[in-house]
Amino acid sequence: MENKSNIPQYATISAILLFVAAVLQLPVIFRQFRVIFFVGASGTTPLWLLTNLAIIGGEIWLGLNLMKQKRDKPVVLGIAVLTGAVLLQLILGFDPASHTYTSQFRDAFSLWIFLPYLLEAAGYALLLVFAHYLLNTDDEKNHEQAKKLWFLPGALAAGELPLGLLSWLLVHQPPVLFLSGSTGIILFGLRVGILCIVMLWLAFPEGLEVNTKFHGNGYKSMIPHLLLCIFTLGIYQLIWICKVTKYLNARINTEPAMTPWHQVVASMFVPFYMVYWTYKCAQRLDITAREQGAQSNLTLLCTILQVFSFYNVILPSILIQDKINTLALLENGELAPNAPAMQTGPTWGGNAAPAVAAAAPVVNNPDELPEL
Repeated sequence: MENKSNIPQYATISAILLFVAAVLQLPVIFRQFRVIFFVGASGTTPLWLLTNLAIIGGEIWLGLNLMKQKRDKPVVLGIAVLTGAVLLQLILGFDPASHTYTSQFRDAFSLWIFLPYLLEAAGYALLLVFAHYLLNTDDEKNHEQAKKLWFLPGALAAGELPLGLLSWLLVHQPPVLFLSGSTGIILFGLRVGILCIVMLWLAFPEGLEVNTKFHGNGYKSMIPHLLLCIFTLGIYQLIWICKVTKYLNARINTEPAMTPWHQVVASMFVPFYMVYWTYKCAQRLDITAREQGAQSNLTLLCTILQVFSFYNVILPSILIQDKINTLALLENGELAPNAPAMQTGPTWGGNAAPAVAAAAPVVNNPDELPEL
């Protein structure tokens, strides 16, 4: 088994992504300067310029401090600047001139257009909370709990894409993410990556252990799983659907098997089939888990998450893959039946410690036996 410390790599990669994102936003700054100084400032244009400048400044500041690899207050300050600027842009979206949250066919607030931007802002705000908590407090027990949620800021921001597509279908107005062309898509990917990798750097100060030990069929470290879901633009999710379908087919004998490639094709082309597949997958996984002595009630939660995720299966896949990991550890003898680790706590790809049942006290002298 080989363990590698990834702190320098995470900090450096995050800094590079931040610098690239800052450079890609410079043309927007130049356009807004031309509008203000040659056409004249109108409406909230100066405020949009200031928020964009704050975002670029925050990205550069945070990138420089990550290059130093010092876990101190300047890192929190950089994240706070980015969060404040993103939240201000969320508020500026209510300006009628921008039509950010209004349909082009009616002058009324549209929740479906507002939600994608709210998710991005929530991702930055959650990163700020985690950064303050992990860098300014010494509660190790709660730090361990926070590590289990390292993926949440990036997952929230990633939700902007499926909800943006859904709003396009429902109110027929494409979000700014798609109106900005390839640059907007690239910036979206960069920001999701920044949230994920910075959070990894914050959550694992001693370094993330890469464990090459085989933990059983179906087991997959959650960190590679989440990163592949985000950065392969949906390709890995289709592969994952195929693998999970095969995994459950081998363990369910009470109903007909589901053809894996049929599920992949239907998920791609049949509207809302992903919701049905998630429901059936979580239901079959609950049955499998209970047969092996593990508690599992994923069906309702995963189905609700998939309804709001539209075509994106990232959030339900986190719960499903984590449960498969628990069952793999059980089958491989690394967890005891009804062990606490089977009831709570995800398996996040580190060393999986086997659960050991408490031994009964040994009595050598019959006179020491307790009275019944």
